[in-house]
Amino acid sequence: MADTLGLGAGRQSRAHLQLSRALWFRQRGKSYRFYFDPGLDPGLTIETSGQADGTGSGLTGTMFVADDDGVVFCTASPPAEVLPALAKWAKQKLDLIPALAILADAGAAQTACEPGSAIDPGTVTVLYDSTLWDDLLVPDEATVAAALAATPPGERMWFWMTADPGDYALPLIVQPLAWDPNHDRTAWLIDRNIELGAGDGATGTCAIADDGSIQFLGDELHPSMLTAVAGWVQAYQDDFPALSRLVHCRLLLTGDGVVEEVFTAPELWRGVPAEPLPGTLATTAAVLGTLAEGGECWFWITGGSGAPFLHLAATAADLEGEMFRAQLPLLYARFPQSFADAITGIMTKRAGDRFVFVSADSTPAAFTARLQALLGAYAGRFPVLQALAGSVLVPSSSGARQDAVPAAT
Repeated sequence: MADTLGLGAGRQSRAHLQLSRALWFRQRGKSYRFYFDPGLDPGLTIETSGQADGTGSGLTGTMFVADDDGVVFCTASPPAEVLPALAKWAKQKLDLIPALAILADAGAAQTACEPGSAIDPGTVTVLYDSTLWDDLLVPDEATVAAALAATPPGERMWFWMTADPGDYALPLIVQPLAWDPNHDRTAWLIDRNIELGAGDGATGTCAIADDGSIQFLGDELHPSMLTAVAGWVQAYQDDFPALSRLVHCRLLLTGDGVVEEVFTAPELWRGVPAEPLPGTLATTAAVLGTLAEGGECWFWITGGSGAPFLHLAATAADLEGEMFRAQLPLLYARFPQSFADAITGIMTKRAGDRFVFVSADSTPAAFTARLQALLGAYAGRFPVLQALAGSVLVPSSSGARQDAVPAAT
């Protein structure tokens, strides 16, 4: 449940965020002042014309945005020196700052203009060298697996999917919107994948559902795409385990913004292992199924007025509940109705497979409503949840457990 390096990338510091925003929201035809010094963090700053830049031994100049939204760096230095240095640095920092993928195929020009001054593209000779960027962001299994591994439930991703990947291309590309709000990274990967021989594909957005499956929404989806994706996952998941998050994915065919048909193919996934994804009911079910008699979990439940969800975290590895409390803000953000109805506390497994929930948050009747909503929605998919039927909430004031964790708001 904790924010991963991937989705936090470009946002760990104010400087990273400023750089990412400058690249994401660049304006076609506009010039910006830049300062580049790979020895600094983040190494590149981009500011609107006239603002101060870094000082030191780095490169200072003007970055302008071409008609195709690509960027060109204009400095007093020879382009043949500028481009390799930029490409090398971008490859080293891409995992930390995903927005640097926008630099792919950047050009450079030598000018004597004042840094940050407006550049007329027709007055400069731009050097491009696509070979420098070939391995900046590659459409391969590792790239897709990294995106899947970095994306928690509740976050959306762009996707592109095809039933015809050919011999060398991918059947699926995904990129988190948090990395790629303007679709730049995704478009780069799609173009390179088509160059590798991929056929026509469908695009849209996808997200990890509360049960752990990934739902793809788009208006050109087809069941044959599931066959291509399933075969690919089976072939590569041993080397790239995060691909197993695609097991039992669903295609939601949309028209005019409305879901018209849902494609699933359970038979394609028989025998394909899938690791429970943290923050999903698959993980909740796994924790519940392995809890020994006398075992305890921190719990958080919502669903009285919206989508039901139960989060469990074993107390054995988190006796003070510090990790559990750190996860709560993400849950509240993911389930907006939970600010009004969530209940937290301690769950204990007693003899005879009885589960006792202790909390100071709410009344037993409110808890029962949450639990019934959960079982009604998900017990069929996760039969182990049926063990919770009949469970009740005991107010902590009754002495059952006084240190139940209070709700975080």
